Amino acid sequence: MIYGLARKDFKFYTKNMTKEITEYFNKTIYPFYCDKIGKLYGDHVKRVIQKSFDFAKTVESEPINMDMVFVIGAFHDIGLIGGKKDHEKRSAQMFLEDKEITKFFDKTQIKTIAEAIEDHRASKDGDPRTIYGKIVSTADRLGWMDLDEALRVQYSLRLKMFPEYSLDEKIEDARLHVIEKFSPSGYIDGKFYFKTDELDEFRKEFVALANDKEKFKQEFLRVNGLR
Repeated sequence: MIYGLARKDFKFYTKNMTKEITEYFNKTIYPFYCDKIGKLYGDHVKRVIQKSFDFAKTVESEPINMDMVFVIGAFHDIGLIGGKKDHEKRSAQMFLEDKEITKFFDKTQIKTIAEAIEDHRASKDGDPRTIYGKIVSTADRLGWMDLDEALRVQYSLRLKMFPEYSLDEKIEDARLHVIEKFSPSGYIDGKFYFKTDELDEFRKEFVALANDKEKFKQEFLRVNGLR
């Protein structure tokens, strides 16, 4: 079983993936997300891995190691245990310190995996250093394509990052963040390395909601069970 799914139902399982890696993630990494960071992020990681495999299969410029793709996707947000700030660096470090998983890769692969994990963050300056970083960073942008879920994540993060904020302050901070990130001139613009149409529609819908201050507030309250 992997993430509660039978292997035959696990769409991003590949014959290249070792049984030991998948069992380790089923028993250790996914439960860690659910217990320590939140099930929303456990489910997000599953989607990022799925999207990463979809993109990896389209790469023709060089051979892609699917075990590496899987591990990068699985570890990319694990550093959120320490908060949003610098989580990409913590995630890479937590991977490097995990001797149970690094034993499956050689030194060059370990370096590449750590770099890709660190390069995934949308606000990072410059492009990812390798194709693996481009795969996971693009997949990560598509990991919150449901508006309700995205609003739940916005609230969950602010509960942890800004516990001193009033509810109205949390909502307004989330609204401004959506505009800063997803608007046509937002900081994720130009950071998609694989063709996808679904993100464009999501961005338009999310920004339109954020630009309507009262509607955003009412949807935020509804989705998070705050009214």
